[in-house]
Amino acid sequence: MPLFFRKTPFFRKIPAYLFCFVFFLYLFVCPCHAAPQSFGPNGLKGLDNQQIEGLSKGKIIFSTTDSCDDMDDDDDLDDDDDLDDDDDLDDDDDPDSALIEAAMVFDSTPEKTWALISKTGDQGLYLNEIKKISTVKQQKDRNLQRFTLKVAFMTIKYQVIHHFNPDKALIYWGLDPDYDNELDDLRGFWRFYPYEGGKTLARYGSNVSIPNVPSWIEAMFKKNGVKKSLEAVKKYVNSGGTYRK
Repeated sequence: MPLFFRKTPFFRKIPAYLFCFVFFLYLFVCPCHAAPQSFGPNGLKGLDNQQIEGLSKGKIIFSTTDSCDDMDDDDDLDDDDDLDDDDDLDDDDDPDSALIEAAMVFDSTPEKTWALISKTGDQGLYLNEIKKISTVKQQKDRNLQRFTLKVAFMTIKYQVIHHFNPDKALIYWGLDPDYDNELDDLRGFWRFYPYEGGKTLARYGSNVSIPNVPSWIEAMFKKNGVKKSLEAVKKYVNSGGTYRK
């Protein structure tokens, strides 16, 4: 934590691990589910030449956007019902809804990358803070999973609806609105594109909000946390799924 914050009484009362926790909450990281804007046929739309060069060198390229198409999936997920296909897709104009977006290259093909990352129940194998994932419902194009995180003395639970569209090489997710989530906001997406050398170009976006932590503090620390989590995902995919935390 920067020295200024350590010397400010308000910030001294906030445990440092909370900031790390904000970083982590990711990945199959609201009132809305976020599906991405179009990144063009090769996935490079929105990237400049320097960023494209960085991708070729194995770097994770970051940006932030408040544009989020195909959002708000108000699925009725009672225990006796199927996961509905009734998607109400509205834009969220709240400035706190800005996504941290990233582009990166995996060493495996899009098919192998999809096969690994779409196993959302395996995240606990390579992401440290996840202690338990329970699948509540599973259907061909979506699932409902309950996550339990353990950070220091805190246990946080929430339910996520993941959507899978293999035809578009797209995965996106958001909080289950019918569950008493201990997060204010969680949403995100993965989208995959073929890349030279039989590799995969991945575009990613996520946002998370934790109750009682000011949003501007979250914004200061999110990027480094997402980077740490994406590095773990990259190790997992590049290892063919054998990497463990």
